[in-house]
Amino acid sequence: MDSQLDPSIAALYAYWTRQRGSAPAPLRSAIAPADIVPLLGDVFILDAAQRAAMPFRLAGTRLCASFGRELRDEDFLALWARADIARAAEALLAVTAEAAAIALRVAAINGRGQAVGAEMILLPMSQDGRAIDRVLGLLAPAGHPTWLGLHPIRQLDIVATGRLPSGTLPAPASRAASADRPAPAASPRASERAAVIPEPRPRLVVLEGGRR
Repeated sequence: MDSQLDPSIAALYAYWTRQRGSAPAPLRSAIAPADIVPLLGDVFILDAAQRAAMPFRLAGTRLCASFGRELRDEDFLALWARADIARAAEALLAVTAEAAAIALRVAAINGRGQAVGAEMILLPMSQDGRAIDRVLGLLAPAGHPTWLGLHPIRQLDIVATGRLPSGTLPAPASRAASADRPAPAASPRASERAAVIPEPRPRLVVLEGGRR
């Protein structure tokens, strides 16, 4: 996973970085909806207090429309293909246990087998400054195919995951339009090797690519 970030993802990450300052994660109270109005439709917040399940505490209107239902109180892991649930859980664990900022490249697939590429970010937050008990996220589809919002997304498949570099604001990339395409094949790909972030164009540190 070696690419610049979607503009919405980059904007939320930059805001999160400013709000946390030198702390591992910002306070939940430091994330003000009025500061990120253009992003709110795609933003979500997970309750990470229990770790066994991470239900949505907030889900933007565009995000809910894409899935064809209200996501509040639904477990985040219920969105993922069965083969990717463990990898999604690993990404959440990195956020909550290590205060890591995680980016994912995914395929969002509807019930007709149509898919659109998307990017997701998962960022740690804290209610009291002591524990990571909330996760701030955003799902940004690449373009807007005609079916999105009409035929609900049924599952998310992980294509690649990566950690965002600490203390560096990523440059936003232009969002490419995405046409309807068949769902990606489930055959595994070779794992991508870890890479050092080059300067001056911040990129993602690769953890793993492909399906298991």
